[in-house]
Amino acid sequence: MQPEIDLYSAIMLLGAVQGMFLALALINAKSGLPVAHRLLAMLTLTFSIDLWMAFLHQSGYITSYPRLLVIDTNIDFLFGPLTYLYVTALTARSGFRFTLRQWRHFLPFLFGFAILIPLMLLDPQQLQNLLNSQGEPQESDILWAAFAMILVGVLSILQMALYLGLSIKRLLQHQNTIEDQFSFLERINLAWLRNLLLALVVLYLFYLADVFLADLLAFPEEVIGIHFLMIVLVIYSMGYMGLRQPAIFTQQDRPEPQTDSQSIDAQTNQTDANLNHTAPSESQTKYQRSALDSETSQLLYKELQNHMDEQRTFLDSKLTLPQLAAQLSISPNYLSQVINEQAECNFFDFINRYRVEEAQRHLTAVSGQMNILGIALDAGFNSKSAFYTAFKRHTGQTPSEYRKSAAKQTDSRQPTD
Repeated sequence: MQPEIDLYSAIMLLGAVQGMFLALALINAKSGLPVAHRLLAMLTLTFSIDLWMAFLHQSGYITSYPRLLVIDTNIDFLFGPLTYLYVTALTARSGFRFTLRQWRHFLPFLFGFAILIPLMLLDPQQLQNLLNSQGEPQESDILWAAFAMILVGVLSILQMALYLGLSIKRLLQHQNTIEDQFSFLERINLAWLRNLLLALVVLYLFYLADVFLADLLAFPEEVIGIHFLMIVLVIYSMGYMGLRQPAIFTQQDRPEPQTDSQSIDAQTNQTDANLNHTAPSESQTKYQRSALDSETSQLLYKELQNHMDEQRTFLDSKLTLPQLAAQLSISPNYLSQVINEQAECNFFDFINRYRVEEAQRHLTAVSGQMNILGIALDAGFNSKSAFYTAFKRHTGQTPSEYRKSAAKQTDSRQPTD
């Protein structure tokens, strides 16, 4: 069979080239977090190499370079660790450094080469026979090599599932952590990362279908390997996102400390492993070692409520937990405990509840014909979308629906002639 480049293989080749250029752009980025850039560059480069291997298989050129089967088989061990480390670099509150501890994530990749020793010991003719085999009986050396490839494939599939789960868990913890520290989520909720993980999960499921179901269900040739085309889309999307939203790649989402005391990272070590939105019983467990007793917590909560009513600090769209704690002259951990236990919500919901109540007053005012965006900004929200989400969450209505409902109630109370 003569090597031939068709449309399918050409798309793979273009995707691989695009990924390599994007990896270079990330490595050479001047701003943001260099470690995160490099990890994303390595992940992109891994995708590019995988696409390059797929191109060689699809076009038939792999028969000219059979030794590349070793890399082609073992490279899957890199996807999981690089994804997880990238997520960790973006969500680490106290900074992320690539240390010896992180290198341990790549031990399976090295172990994979050890498993593939039977494959590396084959001579070129045996490698050709392995590539061209269609289920015919083979000599023992080739059978051992084939078994090693299957073993590495199964282990890498299990590893990818584990690291995707860890990455998703890490991102969810980040979401809960920022809701306990910030009254706003714009530019710090890493929606880009969530979308990337979602795309990787979809890619993983298609990969599983190709590996385990293609022969069983007799998929058409166009369907087999469709995940490689999806990788092309992911790489092009990453390039597009990099151009349209450079802040994501330069890591401007990480907020700076807002107080002169300890940094946010040091202040929130206790809350990193404990998620919010907790029920009262969970709060008791969470703060069972706290020196803050129930009576003092109630007194502090009353002081907090008075402070919010008098100073109206919720109107500050960039308000953070450490800022509010400094105003009350208490520690951020104590303030977080007071809000969790007494208000039974996290800091984000607590502040936005006040903002929604402020917006309700504007919407029901006699002169309340101000546009929705103006009301949102005056109430302390950063955007119209954040306002709509919070308002719907706390009232069960959109701002427009609430305004119409309030207007009808006002009209019904008007005396008739």
